[in-house]
Amino acid sequence: MRFPLNPDATNTHHRPLAVESGTPLLDVFRVESVREIMGDGFAEIVGAFISSLPTTLAELRHTLAQGELETLGNTAHGLKGSAGNMGAIALTELAKRLEMAGKSKNAAEAQALMTQMEGEMQRAADAFQTLVGN
Repeated sequence: MRFPLNPDATNTHHRPLAVESGTPLLDVFRVESVREIMGDGFAEIVGAFISSLPTTLAELRHTLAQGELETLGNTAHGLKGSAGNMGAIALTELAKRLEMAGKSKNAAEAQALMTQMEGEMQRAADAFQTLVGN
């Protein structure tokens, strides 16, 4: 697992972002809105988002391993919100599906979705790092 970011980066060149799953990786309009609102603090907010991902992933894994599906759903709900606020569409969609699996107590579906979670988090982190120039 890796999600490093140098929040002191100042390079804000726009680069195209890949779409692998059919779901856009990032909502460009949302990202630009966050960039406009945050101004010089954009790299810092991106860094905070990325640095929260390993902890969230560990919590999701723990709650699933413990069979705490409702807690898993609640944690996925929080991830869905933060990813959505940042404009990480594909991660938001995966978190939404994981939330629904947890809340419906569908352990098999939750496990299947968790196999995708680390990769999706890494894709989002990489995309944001590209945006801030790392």
